[in-house]
Amino acid sequence: MPATPAAHTLPPGLAQAPERLPSDFKGLDDQVRQVKAELSQQPEEGDNARRLER
Repeated sequence: MPATPAAHTLPPGLAQAPERLPSDFKGLDDQVRQVKAELSQQPEEGDNARRLER
């Protein structure tokens, strides 16, 4: 018996999703680091700036 029956095959884009996840997470981590760096260089702007840094 096959692991995935032919009637339950996934669309190609969905089947490849687990392969793309590590690079997608790395890209998101890079974006978070960039935003944090930008925020740390901005002067304090009260509660709004502090809330975004969390």
